[in-house]
Amino acid sequence: MDEMIKAAVDDGRAHGLVLGRRIGDRVETAAAGLRGPGGAALTAATPFPVASITKPATATLLHALAARGALDLDAPVLHGASPRSLLRHTGGVGPGWRGDLAALGHGDDALARYAERTDLIEPLGASWSYGNPGYWLAGHHAAVAAGTSFEEALREHVLAPAGMEGADCRPWADDPTALAHDDTDPRRSSYLAMPRARVPSGGMRATVADVLAFAAATWPGGVFGELGVLGSGADTAYAEAYGGRLWGPGWEAWRAADGTIVAGHSGVYGGFRTRLWSVPARRTAVAVLAVGKGSENTVLGLALRAVEATTGLIEPPLESGPMREPLSGYAGVYARDTARHEVEADGESLRVRTVDPATGESSVVTARPLAGDAFLTEGTHAPGRHVEFLRGADGTITHIRPGLVAARRIG
Repeated sequence: MDEMIKAAVDDGRAHGLVLGRRIGDRVETAAAGLRGPGGAALTAATPFPVASITKPATATLLHALAARGALDLDAPVLHGASPRSLLRHTGGVGPGWRGDLAALGHGDDALARYAERTDLIEPLGASWSYGNPGYWLAGHHAAVAAGTSFEEALREHVLAPAGMEGADCRPWADDPTALAHDDTDPRRSSYLAMPRARVPSGGMRATVADVLAFAAATWPGGVFGELGVLGSGADTAYAEAYGGRLWGPGWEAWRAADGTIVAGHSGVYGGFRTRLWSVPARRTAVAVLAVGKGSENTVLGLALRAVEATTGLIEPPLESGPMREPLSGYAGVYARDTARHEVEADGESLRVRTVDPATGESSVVTARPLAGDAFLTEGTHAPGRHVEFLRGADGTITHIRPGLVAARRIG
């Protein structure tokens, strides 16, 4: 492990990187580089903003409260959207919010103030679309059910029972140089300025051992093993599929050739890149935490290599096959409130231009046919990132889903 991460730091792909794995009760870690640009040496004990690895913890919190009878996962909380649908990214609240999260303040009522101002932007269950707002709303309802702040509820019902001794999501009050940071001045680290309402989707900080302890707590026999958040892979825990992977409440997963489920989550926030993979059936988990905006491919690749080295499991390659439609059939305009996608056939590929309606800024990717209604993009910073098209009950194309987030066809 030392050689794997040292090479990534030496060639400039990351300022600092931590890799850990847990096999049963045994934990092994390795660290290389700095806590941030110009910072002190990074160690395996350095607390790290883990970004969206927070989502599985938030999902676990809601399931734990439901198991205690404090919360109904299927009760409607917003125009029919339930906590379960919010955790599965099918609650209709969308991938982003045009409001100013920072303006909601940093008090315990920040999530409640967000809940008062949000609304559905898609019909409930119309399409699976990854996003943070569903977790903000779910976090609010978890706090209400627990009778305390979200941060205290997560600490009491998830972090402490899992033995995550160095983990927290309450505002950082210690020396910022001790925390992994993405600015030359640790006091300007993006994590320290995170709006309070954003915490349920990505505000947890933890050491690599904490992340692995959380994974172990969800294994069969673990303190959260009976909650059914991870499921068995053969049931409905993973109800949605995107990019060759399965998605459930707070977790994404892939199935190895022998049927073994490998579940986890990645995280991206500011200059931080993180990835957790857990293999419950093998009582094994790996985690990679990095500082450096250019380290995403490195983090994702290292995590999969660590899974293979530890368990022998390999994510199956994506299968190619015939397309359901001539390329011209996918051409058109698709939009959601935070993006507009203009799709046109370009030789043997699709050209997808994405425009931010608020700023006018745009980007273009080339998507080559894969199979069915799925395309692989070129020029993105995540390997295997798809562009997929969704169909309605009558078989016509209704949505595009590039980079996890769906948009409706409007022309």
